[in-house]
Amino acid sequence: MRSPARKTKRMGFIVPSINVIAEDDFIAMSPPDVGVHFARADVDRGRPLQEQFQQMVDAAPNLAASLAKAGVGVCAFACTSASFFKGVGFDQAIAQAMRAASGIECMTTSTAVLEALQAVGAHRIGLATPYVRWVVEAERQFFTQSGIEVVAANGLERHGGSDINTIDDETIRAQALAV
Repeated sequence: MRSPARKTKRMGFIVPSINVIAEDDFIAMSPPDVGVHFARADVDRGRPLQEQFQQMVDAAPNLAASLAKAGVGVCAFACTSASFFKGVGFDQAIAQAMRAASGIECMTTSTAVLEALQAVGAHRIGLATPYVRWVVEAERQFFTQSGIEVVAANGLERHGGSDINTIDDETIRAQALAV
């Protein structure tokens, strides 16, 4: 039996408790020497979506501190919607609270998307998301207020959890092409 590659670096991700896709994707995309570790932010599906998002945001600093104890060097709050639903700057406030609690570098997925768009010089985008209408509009506003022109936006009106986790590849392709 071969021993696994020694992990010389470690990344932490805070994912919604109902997300069953992110972990596989993050692990698959990571180099062999990078350990990928997760904490799950609880989601009370009986509450309105805004309250679910806030519940995850409120838990993020303690979850980041817990991941820091595992030796991760960086931590990401990986619930994109929850990181932009209160507008520009909310992503930075989440990351700052996580840094203060954990002592490590932290960011959010919406911040990472903005930085990636800036890195490739993108100033105009189309949004294809699984989200419900008000979340799509919040995302549009987040990008617009961040200096990115949103030329088209479309959401699949999915409500989270298994409703999003079960979207097939053909639906994703068709939506992206439509946008």
